[in-house]
Amino acid sequence: MKRFSTPTARSGRPSNRNAGFTLVELLVVMAIIALLLGLLLPALAKARATARQVKDGTQLTQIHKAWLIWCREFNGIFPTPGLINRVGTVPGKGAEDINQNSHANLYSSCIMANYFTPQLCISQAESSANVANAADYNFNEYNVAADKYWDTKFQTDLAGRCNTSFGTMLLADGRKQKEWKESLNSKFAVVANRGPDGTQPYDKFSKTWEIHGQKGSWEGNVCFNDNHVNFERVYSPEGTVKLGPNLDVDDNMFAEESVGGKNDMFLTMCKTVTGGGGTYTFNITWD
Repeated sequence: MKRFSTPTARSGRPSNRNAGFTLVELLVVMAIIALLLGLLLPALAKARATARQVKDGTQLTQIHKAWLIWCREFNGIFPTPGLINRVGTVPGKGAEDINQNSHANLYSSCIMANYFTPQLCISQAESSANVANAADYNFNEYNVAADKYWDTKFQTDLAGRCNTSFGTMLLADGRKQKEWKESLNSKFAVVANRGPDGTQPYDKFSKTWEIHGQKGSWEGNVCFNDNHVNFERVYSPEGTVKLGPNLDVDDNMFAEESVGGKNDMFLTMCKTVTGGGGTYTFNITWD
């Protein structure tokens, strides 16, 4: 009678070709994977944040370059809604209509003229649910005969509908005359990631702290009038011109100082302009 023998290992024990990992081995592997993830995830998060910051800075330079291109055809002046849609109904004629000089009209007029797209106006690091791309922008609104030069649905109201992420120089007072043009001033900021209300700069509820920074601090890209961008962590960037008779007053980008005929930097979000007869109110919104 023929006998069959069971293959044995050198130890003399029967071999088990289907043997898998033991529970202890699986736990060790899982612990190693968890450790590696713990080391890699912060680095990945930092890399993503850096990528958003770089992309955001590029958007600001593109917006400013669009203004520089615009001004080559308009006597060196950046796009000014009140000079596009002037007082009266005759295109290109009449006095500047100051009531048109909101940031909503500024960005909408540039989009209508194809200097940039609505998407470029939204930061990759946007933190507010009220700020969104103007996907419904209507280019058919342009009608010179009807005195229409942009889509008025484009808004800059941070408490309601807002279609841009960026704080922009207020188009008023001495700063408008001096810097809303091709001045190439490397010490004057004209557009940036918006910041907190300068009169309450430490408002812990401000959404602007979450754009690139974290709760308790503001960080953002700032584009100066020579088209260079710095990543700043303070409201008064180093190297900018100070204000006051003794040059001892820091120029807070998010606060309007009255010294020097309001020639200061002031980056904000103006939703509408109202008034007339030389007296105008620039309706500003913060978040």
